[in-house]
Amino acid sequence: MLIVDLIADPSLNLELATPSSDDELHRPVRTVVTAEQLDPTAYLEPDTLLLTTGMAMNFEDGRIWEAYVERLVGAHVPALAFGIGQPHARVPEGLIGAARSFGLPVLTVAADMPFLHLQHSVNQAIAGERYWESRQAWDIATVCTRSASRNEGVDRLVELIEQKAGTTVTVFDETGFVVAGGRGEKAGDGETGQLSIPLSISGETTWTLVVPAEAGREMRVLLTPAAAILGMALTRQFEELGSAGATRTAEMIQHPDADLVPFVVSELSEAGVDPTQGMRGVRIASRSGVRRSVLAHRVESALSSGERSALLVTVGGFLLMVLPDDGQGEGWRTPEILAPSVDPAAGDSVLVGPMCETPEDLVLSLRIQVGRETTPGVTIQGVPDLGDVVSLLPEVFRPSLVTAVLRPLLESSDRRRAFETLEALLSTDTQTRAAEVLGVHRNTLLANRRRVERKLGVDLTDPEGRALCVTALRLLELLGR
Repeated sequence: MLIVDLIADPSLNLELATPSSDDELHRPVRTVVTAEQLDPTAYLEPDTLLLTTGMAMNFEDGRIWEAYVERLVGAHVPALAFGIGQPHARVPEGLIGAARSFGLPVLTVAADMPFLHLQHSVNQAIAGERYWESRQAWDIATVCTRSASRNEGVDRLVELIEQKAGTTVTVFDETGFVVAGGRGEKAGDGETGQLSIPLSISGETTWTLVVPAEAGREMRVLLTPAAAILGMALTRQFEELGSAGATRTAEMIQHPDADLVPFVVSELSEAGVDPTQGMRGVRIASRSGVRRSVLAHRVESALSSGERSALLVTVGGFLLMVLPDDGQGEGWRTPEILAPSVDPAAGDSVLVGPMCETPEDLVLSLRIQVGRETTPGVTIQGVPDLGDVVSLLPEVFRPSLVTAVLRPLLESSDRRRAFETLEALLSTDTQTRAAEVLGVHRNTLLANRRRVERKLGVDLTDPEGRALCVTALRLLELLGR
């Protein structure tokens, strides 16, 4: 109920004593309280209409009136209803002047209107409004529940809420990124802001449903039940990300010896995408499954110009996403484009692969992404490195290859010194530098090097021999031996 509604009700016989603005008269009233104290704020809740006869207000000092009105405004009193009769035949001029200065509407209550009757009538009208607001709120929630049970999607839920509530709705994540709706600006509750309702997403984070301020504060009552349904739908949407054949595809990506190309081609074709067009793989990682899926949604929106991902699979702790070529070329690859969507402090990690012209190139890129180690933030995949090559070797052959190359050192009595010598020689470009790394004399290094070369049967000055040993050491590291 608004102040203007009280004035318009002939049964209340209230008149406006101050030249108040339209905005001031459209303030909501949640309850009514009678108080005669000079400082009644301890008994007032926000949006409480205050009734008083001014019994304790027989003074002429304007500063006292200003202090009184200032306290009421500070307590978010929407208006003051002043009883005419005893002890005041009319509203004191000091009160009207102070009320005008602070923008507080003052209403006059006729002498024949008992405060108890007025308080009862207003509270009864407010209760009636609350009943219908609650009923409408649950009607909206019921419609949303039916839509959610049919799995019609979050966008459909937002559309239904807008239709039933008669206002625009926007859903923001915790960073201000628009998840659904999209016609609002992120802001909190406030005089010039917007009304915000929290949405719990799987207990992982809290997002916000925002409606325009002009929709009215009653929107919080109308939309809170629907917001709970929307939060559950959002959680389910991000928990169920993935394509129909995602499980099988994920299993095969983790096995380098499996022929994944036919499965990827089939997945892309089922998604209505030409497998021969340009495609790009993106690997998403974060601290939880829901957050990972939300991050995938942000990345997809930032990179694909409205195109949906053609393939989405979960592999281990990663989410692999394949995006069609959007025609923007290579210029968009800079991390700055994705930076607003990625929070390294929360463990967010995005690895963006190159544009792939064939399914074979795409499969190679995806498998490299599964094995690639990165730090939180945005990383461009770039060209394959030795670690990528090692990770592509079939797992079944890795122990055998390590043993075939490094067995003499693994079984050596001075294994630790031998491996330290080998790693120093392979990680530096001169023997002098290798000796410095190990903290030994150059002659000692030369003697140790000869022993290592003799045991391995490899010339460490030969590029092919060095490459073989580096590969074997990388495999040994992967195996944790």
